[in-house]
Formats: sequence, structure tokens, C-alpha cells
Amino acid sequence: MDNGEVARVLAEIADLLELTGGNAFKVRAYRRAAQVVDLHPVPVARLAREGGLAELPGVGERIAEKIAELVETGGCREHARLAALVPAGVLELLRLEGVGPKTVEAVWHRLGVEDVAGLEAACRSGRVLEVPRMGPARAEAILGAIGRHRARAGRTLLHRAIGHAEPILERLRAVPGVRAAEVAGSVRRRRETVADLDVLVSAGDAAPVVRAFTGLSGVVAVLAEGPTKASVRLRCGMQADLRVLPPDAWGAALLYFTGSKAHNIALRARALRRGLKISEYGVFDREGRRLGGATEAEVYRAVGLPFIPPELREAQGELEAAEAGTLPRLVEEGDLLGDLHVHSRASGDGRSDLEALAAAGRALGRRYLAITDHSRSRPLGLDPQRLAAHAGAIRALDGRLRGKPHLLAGVEVDILPTGALDLPEHDLARLDCVVAGVHARFGDPAARNTDRIVRALRSGVVHVLAHPTGRELGTRDGYALELDRLLEAAREEGVALEVNAMPERLDLGAEGCRAARAAGGAGGDLDRRARRRAAREPPLRGVGGAPGVAGGEGRAEHAAAAGAATPPGAPRARAAARARVSRAGGGAPWCSRTGGRRGGCWRSGWSGSGRGTRWCWAWRAAACRSRPRWPARSAPSWTCWWCASWARLGGPSTPSAPSPRGARPACATRRWARPACPRRTWRRSPSARRRRWGGGSACTAATGPRSSWPAGRSSWWTTGSRPGPPRARRLGRRASAGRRGSSWRRR
Repeated sequence: MDNGEVARVLAEIADLLELTGGNAFKVRAYRRAAQVVDLHPVPVARLAREGGLAELPGVGERIAEKIAELVETGGCREHARLAALVPAGVLELLRLEGVGPKTVEAVWHRLGVEDVAGLEAACRSGRVLEVPRMGPARAEAILGAIGRHRARAGRTLLHRAIGHAEPILERLRAVPGVRAAEVAGSVRRRRETVADLDVLVSAGDAAPVVRAFTGLSGVVAVLAEGPTKASVRLRCGMQADLRVLPPDAWGAALLYFTGSKAHNIALRARALRRGLKISEYGVFDREGRRLGGATEAEVYRAVGLPFIPPELREAQGELEAAEAGTLPRLVEEGDLLGDLHVHSRASGDGRSDLEALAAAGRALGRRYLAITDHSRSRPLGLDPQRLAAHAGAIRALDGRLRGKPHLLAGVEVDILPTGALDLPEHDLARLDCVVAGVHARFGDPAARNTDRIVRALRSGVVHVLAHPTGRELGTRDGYALELDRLLEAAREEGVALEVNAMPERLDLGAEGCRAARAAGGAGGDLDRRARRRAAREPPLRGVGGAPGVAGGEGRAEHAAAAGAATPPGAPRARAAARARVSRAGGGAPWCSRTGGRRGGCWRSGWSGSGRGTRWCWAWRAAACRSRPRWPARSAPSWTCWWCASWARLGGPSTPSAPSPRGARPACATRRWARPACPRRTWRRSPSARRRRWGGGSACTAATGPRSSWPAGRSSWWTTGSRPGPPRARRLGRRASAGRRGSSWRRR
């Protein structure tokens, strides 16, 4: 059994356990194991032979025994025991969009519904209204889900189809006399879903190839068999068709069976205008002389075109682009510099800790990773306090890694139904990468969904819009959306649209990417607010000069941080690793964060300190966050309880910047100088239990009258959950704007 089949059985065990009232932790363990096996690059059959199943993350001893049993015998006793308790059609009900285990259990036990047809009949007759919390609107939604489910029937996700095809190709290539073996059709064109497998083999003798194909271990039925072709039904349910071709017709046949049909029709029409004929056997002139066909390049050359990659053969103008020499360059593995949407264990969606994610990114050659765990509206999501501590841990590890890879502190914040973000904007503004996405309430009209997302984009703190259409292939269609209006708002605000590379999403799709590129992307005309933000963080840009497309959520937990585009801030990340600070008189210093020169920095955060050195209080003094900011000497150390980050007051690590004797420590993530932090949570050392309070505002980012500060926000003013306004008024007497001295007194 391949990984996909093993994962399917494990997922079914989880579903059966849930329907029969099994332990919730056990259900979660089987689901997690199914995901790990499905996405693991090494076949579990090989791991079972080598005794390496215990190395799979999240797979315990008992589940490893079930996997070994599946690999060795092709079945599992636990799966058979549970399947005997639940009718086969009940499991199919779980595949319906918006129908969960509780609904399935209710209609099964209360109404006796055991399949999709029975549920449809119950909805149309009104019997389903007898189930608690089931109204007419819900019944209509279920009927719509049934229609979409039937339309998707018989389709397999691309990554699973590739997993089924690879063992077949490996076996056929081992047959003596075989010169080449490839899978054609929609798998080769990399369509999101696949109906069947078209396997082509180039060989002089077809008989041994056909025998090997029909004798594959995964074949459950031989549907047809002939001298040069055969059709079989695989254990996974897919149909596989084989054709054996002579070597001189290999290229023409591969092009013909790869498709698409519309592409082949357009190519043949072009050949007819030139007096040629193209078939699966080659290219021929009017007299029937063969002009080529051994390779695909020969066929395209015969009609005056360069080779067109299979992924572009969809009759979307690729022939015209090839003739004009403007075919786009496809994204390859070497183009991926980083991943801007990675989950860790912090919010329950990931399976690895920060160190493991960094090691996986380093092994893949990634230059940076953005750790973006879920916000508080999701199960186990991060609230502001946990997010601040998590960001501090990410930046601390980033300092130790020294840019190998560079870690960015971020979050995947939920876009609420009102369009507001799930976390306060002042908390999000402190992060390096804010990814926003819709995770609930998908059934609203297109105008309302678009208004909701556009409002979030115009908040000014969002960098990337995650999985813009919200689709889940084979399970859920994307929500209704006015894409043109969304693209316009993203372009104006400088927000990138994610290409989510998870195989169940692949969102944006090809059509959405073309629309985003045509809209101009984030690198076009930016409004004033976007330009101000671009001064400190440049707009995200995609591959090949197509702005507005950011790398997607990858499988970093499986050492595959697979973003889908060249990341936006690669030049910025490299520049940030080289902080440029000069002595006074030797040239104006540069802000290591924004690249702005003193006097032109939009934050106006430059201030003087001892010996004439210029320090930018707005951007963590004069050192880059990827280098030691405050080297530990005999000078005192300070930490901010607001963000759990260090800010050390001492001599610099480079001889080019003299020691700031009169400087106050700056918060590494909050951007407050110590006496101006409105939280007043500075303490002297990690072991000391005393706090010091400042009497004046020294941070130019915090200056302004007290009335302009966001009083009433408990997450801003207070420690923990104590109410904000009384404490704000008490602190306000000693925290007014202006430089009234630096009297630090002990509280």
C-alpha cells in the first residue's frame, strides 16, 4: 500500500471512532497520523521494512503497529471491527460540505439515514426538520452540498494521484526493453483534481509491459487488455489506462495524451494552416512523409513554436505567447526563498517546535520563515499575551540562528464577520508578518464577503491575505467573492495574495493568479498610506515581476516549507542582516530596520546619546534584530514584561559604534524606550523582583498628549486582565509627553 492508501484507512478509523463515540484524543491522534503519512516524502512501506515508523512525528507505538499491519497484509483488524458497526454509506455523509460528525450521527440514529440518497430524500420531504437545530435554511444548504458532492465524484486530488502513479511508473521502468515511462493527462498538466491515470510507455516489445501492468499489486480488477494497451481498477478506486508506443512516436503520443483537448485542437489547426497533420503517431506533410514525433519539441518545432511546458497547455493564449516569445517562466524549487505561512505547535495547527521548523527550512535552503500561528478565535489560538511571548521566543531563536534561516515573528489572524481583525491592531503592528484569512461563515453573499475582506486589508497592518478564496479541494467550494474589487483593494494597500501550496487548497488557483498579475499587484500605484508603510517594509512581490503574490502555507512540519512564490522581503531580509551604523561625523547613520537616513526617517526616531552616536529609538537602537543588539557586559540588563524580550544596556558589539553611556534601553519588539513604555513593566534583571518606573517620555514613537493614547484598552494599559482606565489615569500623571527628565524611581 502506498502512503495515500494508508492515510485513507487511518482517516477512516478516525471517522469511525468519532461516529461510534470513541475517545476524542484517539480520534485526533489518528487524524494527525493520517496527515503525517499522507504528506511524508518517504514510502511508509520502506519505513516499516527498516523499522523507522517510530520516527514519524505524531505517530505512536499503537498507530505504528496499525500502519505495519496495513503494509504487510493490506488490511487492519481495528478498521474492520469499526467498519462493521457503521453502514458504509454513513461515512460518505461526512464528505458533504458543512455536514459534521454530530449531524451525521443525529440523522443516522434519529431518521435511519444511511447514505447520501437517504439524506437527500429526508431533506426534500422535510423529515430532516425533526432533528434538533435543523431548520429549512440548513436543509437547503445540505441539498446544495449534495449536488456539489456528486459533481466532484470520481475526482482525486493531484498529490494523491501522483502518489498512486509513482509506484506504477517505477515498476514499469524496471521492465526490460522499456525506454521511457510517464504519466500523461491532467496529472502531467498538474490540474488540481484528476479523474484517472494515463500511463504511456515507450518500448519495442509491448507484451511484457502489459503483463507487468495488469499484474501490479495495487490492481483489483482488469477492465480491458490488448496487445499494446490495458485498463485496470486500482485499490484506491482510480482507473489506470496503459498505452505502449514505439520510440519514434513517443513525443507525439505524449503530447496528444497530455492534452488539454482544447490545446491539441488549436495546435492541429495551426498545423493545417501550414499544410501539416499532427496525430499521436507524429507530424506528417501532405504527401504523408513523416517530419518528426520522437520528442515533443520536434512536434512544436514543426509548427514554428518553441516547447510549451505541460502546465501551460490549457488553451489560455499559450500558442500566441510562444509565437511572440513571451511564455512565462514556471516557478521551480530553486526559486523558493522562504515561506511566509508556517504553523508551529503554539496554536495546535502545527506538529513541530520552532527549532524543528528552522532545521527543516535550513535543510531545504530557505532563507527565511515566517512563523504565523493562529489567533485566538481558532481552537488553541494565541491571545495577545501568548502572541507576545511567542514572538519573543521566535526573535530570540532568530538571534541565535543568525539568519540561517531568518525567522520572522508573525500570526495568522482571523478576519471576523464584521471585517475586524481578531487581535488589536497595535499588537499586530509589532509583528514582522501579519497573515489574515477567513476561517468561518463562508455562506454570505459575494458583496458582503468582499466588504469583510476589504475592510481587513484597509486596516494597514495586514501584509498577506491567506487562501483568498477559502476553497478546500474535494470538500468545499470557495466562498462567493468579487475578485476584481478585492484585487483593487489589495493593490492599493500593498497587500499580497497568498498562493497557498497545501495540496488540499492550492489557493489562489491558476485563474486567480493570472487575474492578480493583470491587476498590477502590490508594486503598482500605491496610495499615500501604503507608501508610508512601504518606507519601512516594501510591498510584497511575486515571481517573475508579478507583484502581489506571496509564498503559501507549506508543509514545514514535514521538512517541506513549500511557498509558492519568490518572497517579498528577501532583499529587505538580507539588508537587515547588515546593520549600517557609522560614527558621528563619518556620515549620517542608517536605520538598520528601515534603511532610512537620519533626518529623512519617517519615524523621526533618531536621538543623540553619549559620544555623539545616533540611535533610532523607533527601530531598536542601532543594531539589526538578527545580530546581538545589546552585548552583555557589566552594564545592567532590562527586560520588558509586555513582550518578554530583552533590551540590554551596554557597549556595542562592533567597534564602529561607541558605547551609549547615557542611552536608555529600548524594547526590542514594542519599540518603546524604557521610561516611555505605557505598560511600565520594565524590571532590572530576570532574577530581581523589582520594577522601575519612568517619569518622562523619551521615545519619539510614544510622544503625544495622554488623551491621544488608546486608554480603555486593557490589553494595552494593564498587566493581565485587570481593567484599563483606572490604571491608565494613575499612570498618566507621570507619563505625559515631552522630555521632562529621566527620573527613575523604584515603585
